Amino acid sequence: GKGHTCSVRAGGSVSCWGQNTYGQLGNGDTTDTNTPVSATGVTGAVAVAAGLFHSCALLDSGAVQCWGRNNYGQLGDNTVTSKSSPVTVSGITNAVSLATGSYHTCAGLSDGTARCWGYNAYGQLGDGTATTRRTPVAVTSLSTVTTMSAGVHHTCASLGDGTSKCWGRNNYGQLGNDSTTNSATPVTVAGLANVTMLTTGSWHNCARQTSGTASCWGRNAIGQLGNGTTTNSSTPVTVTGLSSATTLAAGDNHTCASLSDGSVQCWGRNSYGQLGNSNTYSSSTPDTVVSIAGATFVGVGDNHSCASFSNGSVKCWGLNTEGQLGDGTNTQRAVPVDVAF
Repeated sequence: GKGHTCSVRAGGSVSCWGQNTYGQLGNGDTTDTNTPVSATGVTGAVAVAAGLFHSCALLDSGAVQCWGRNNYGQLGDNTVTSKSSPVTVSGITNAVSLATGSYHTCAGLSDGTARCWGYNAYGQLGDGTATTRRTPVAVTSLSTVTTMSAGVHHTCASLGDGTSKCWGRNNYGQLGNDSTTNSATPVTVAGLANVTMLTTGSWHNCARQTSGTASCWGRNAIGQLGNGTTTNSSTPVTVTGLSSATTLAAGDNHTCASLSDGSVQCWGRNSYGQLGNSNTYSSSTPDTVVSIAGATFVGVGDNHSCASFSNGSVKCWGLNTEGQLGDGTNTQRAVPVDVAF
């Protein structure tokens, strides 16, 4: 999230830490914490996603629960009242993937379709309108969704044939269709094939392909596309030198990847140490995060980054003003520190 982080724990519970102004930690209050707290009553979680000021969990039952800010209905419970404890999203019973944007949320369903809810001024819900929704609506003309991701005002999905589609705001070319025209229905990302994973930052996206390479598109003012330039691109460009990515995650203006050798590389903005390379110099190509070995997954917030490991531990680095690194302090870190579970 912007200033908070969440993790699925062994056994299906969820822990969150950092900013809690709107109840986005899900523990029943609105007090910030720099160490993990449990989201109240969440069991059977298989995935968790953090939006700007809200969080959602995908349960093994196919249901979705959300908590935090709800000013546009992004919690999906047919209200606009913020919640500091999880509530169940209306009408979702067979979700298999989950994505949270700044003020909207989406779920991919087991039948290959997708539903979205929340803020919709730019068409980011994909239902062909600009009408904000407090409960889920169907995304137009999607039938084989495998993964989903969401940014500030846009959403993307990878499909069963290895292609991807995006919809919503397109001011930086983040829909990837070689234009900067908004679309309230899905459009195909140009020239992108063999996609196995998508991630969306504020205004850019990246896709992992079967070869372990990655392609990114959209805003690139600080090198977050990773191709050695700071030029926006409305079609995918290849991340320089990345060949064995296993997971990807995109933040406000930076991106990270875990690699098959257990290392992590990041690129883009580094003003707060979010690249984890022991300095605060931004980089338009991937740079290795120091002191990381055996990473299995990477997750990224606005200006911080985290990696999880097979032993259940988590390390985070970057901005820490709200305690989003979870190490018991509010000290900014340019190198990884352990989350204090």
